[in-house]
Amino acid sequence: EVLTPQGVKLTRAGSFSIDAEGTLVTKQGYPVLRDGGQGQDPQTRVMKLTAGSPTVSFSGEIFDNGQSIGKLALVNVNNRDALQKIGNNLFSPIENADPELTIANDFKIHQGFVETSNVNMIQEMTEMLGATRTFETLQKGIQAYDQMAQKLVNDVPKLRG
Repeated sequence: EVLTPQGVKLTRAGSFSIDAEGTLVTKQGYPVLRDGGQGQDPQTRVMKLTAGSPTVSFSGEIFDNGQSIGKLALVNVNNRDALQKIGNNLFSPIENADPELTIANDFKIHQGFVETSNVNMIQEMTEMLGATRTFETLQKGIQAYDQMAQKLVNDVPKLRG
């Protein structure tokens, strides 16, 4: 969870940095929030650091000079249809919809790594080219059939009469 001028939003972006005030922020400068209860003021959940290089445990706990300053606010979204993408890797619940957020437990954080796409670009491009060629071949077959049908309708009656 991150704090934006429009309130608390969700993000999948995991590349964070520390701003001039020592706040853990996203690339857009939005403060990253620590785990907290519902109804708690988001301003109190902003992560402030004093050391230059914090450490992050596999469970998402942030350490500053060896002292725990909190755990990242990580949630599972059980109803993804209730979220709308609002840009900059941010998501917000759709009005009058419940995204069914639960505290995430089935994860492992790796400091210094960013999740990459699970798509093999070369394989996908190759498959797309294959599909395009198949489409072109079928299109030519349909055009040939159409031409034969046209000759049958237009030319065969002339030969009889």
